[in-house]
Formats: sequence, structure tokens, C-alpha cells
Amino acid sequence: MQIGTTAALDDLRLRRRALRSEVNRVLHWRRLIKARIDLSVAGALLPDRLGIDAWDVLRPADSLLPDHVRMAQLVRGSGSASAVLDLPELRDIDRHLAAYGAHARSELERVTSLLVELLSQDLTEEHAGL
Repeated sequence: MQIGTTAALDDLRLRRRALRSEVNRVLHWRRLIKARIDLSVAGALLPDRLGIDAWDVLRPADSLLPDHVRMAQLVRGSGSASAVLDLPELRDIDRHLAAYGAHARSELERVTSLLVELLSQDLTEEHAGL
């Protein structure tokens, strides 16, 4: 293996590692944004209180029935009205993340192809020298 080839391989490996990390960060951000969207929508449309229709059938002890107000507060968090108003911005950010992620994945595929091509050339040259 020649010195230039070794340097090129090292550079491609470093670039590939950086791109893999970036793709993983994009995926993590997208999961967070999508979870926030889901929580915003779900928090805005809370279900009815538990036990309303089934109280006579279940006859749960008061201690078993979760506190509706507390559950609603936990689900909605500190700003329920703003969460719904944030939906367009959250969706816009998700679109930007998707585009950026596609670009990062495309670059990762390109660098990986270059790395494979360089490695296969090196192997071909080594076998030709035998």
C-alpha cells in the first residue's frame, strides 16, 4: 500500500465516521421532534376521565383510579396552548431535518463508495504484484 493511498484511506475513514455520527444525530433529533408533535396533538385531545362509563361495572377503589387532573398536567406539561401552536414550526423543522438527513446519508454513501473503491483498487494492485 502506498503512502498516498494510506492517507486517502485514513481521510475517507475519518470523513465516514463523522458522517455516520451526523446521520445518527439527525435521526435522534427527528425522533425528538416527532415525539413532541405526537405529545402536542395527544395533549390537546385528552380522553375523558377514567371511570365515567365503567364505574358501575368496575367499582374501582378510589385509590386505584388515577387522578385525571394530575394525568392531564403531566401529559400537557407547562404550556398546553403553546404546544399546539408550535405544530407548524415543529413540522417545518422536521422537514428541514429530513432534507439535511437525506443529504448527510447521500454523502455517507458517496464516501463509503469511494472508500470501497480505493480498498478494492489496493487489493487488486496487491494481487497483481504477487
